[in-house]
Amino acid sequence: GARGSGKTAVLNATLRELTATQDDAEKTLVVRLNGMLHGDERVGVREIARQLCSAGDELEFSRAAGFGENVAFMREVLRVLEVGGRAVVFVLEEFDLFAKGGAKSKQTLLYAVMDLLQQAQTRAAVVGVTSRHDAAEMLEKRVRSRFSFRRILIAPPVADVQAKDMFRDALRLDDTDLANEQDGGPVEATVDVAYAKRFNDALDAAVATPAASEALKKVEALECTPRAVGDLACLVLSRMDRQLGLV
Repeated sequence: GARGSGKTAVLNATLRELTATQDDAEKTLVVRLNGMLHGDERVGVREIARQLCSAGDELEFSRAAGFGENVAFMREVLRVLEVGGRAVVFVLEEFDLFAKGGAKSKQTLLYAVMDLLQQAQTRAAVVGVTSRHDAAEMLEKRVRSRFSFRRILIAPPVADVQAKDMFRDALRLDDTDLANEQDGGPVEATVDVAYAKRFNDALDAAVATPAASEALKKVEALECTPRAVGDLACLVLSRMDRQLGLV
């Protein structure tokens, strides 16, 4: 899906729902990589090994370990987790950057991760998140053959979603006397209630002005996504009246 369409938000919500259905919250271990940070196979495998060490206190991460040693470590950890009835979900953000170079690249990191899934004693899945629809075609043949090619396309919110509502929700402060209950008891509001009400009233008045309505309609027509509206909200906050503390 396009940038800002909510791919990562949907994935995180799914993982939380999966965890909620399990007896043990640690039954599924999530390993996250980003193509912007871990595109190099040595860096990527080292980061996977580091995150897998959180599976148990007895596991120790070695920064000096080489590529082959880390792959062997990953294979052994996955085998131990499978014996304990635990699974691993590899989340690869900016997936197209891992496949950068196409057939000219060996794509060693992707091959190493996918090869782990071919083992009989492995309970794992790989989820790639990308804004490029041709990411699968960029994969080398040996890597492509290991993917199931199950795709979920996520489009930006349209139709009944209005930029004005998203913008207002992004900036609105909690003006209730008590925040949501946590750990069995009420928690005092972190923002002064009187100030929060003044802020929200000023926000509603500002959003209702013709200039603001026109600007939000343009955002709605161009890119009505949470990220685009969030960027606009940050811009408004940077220009707020600091003396009054109002937008």
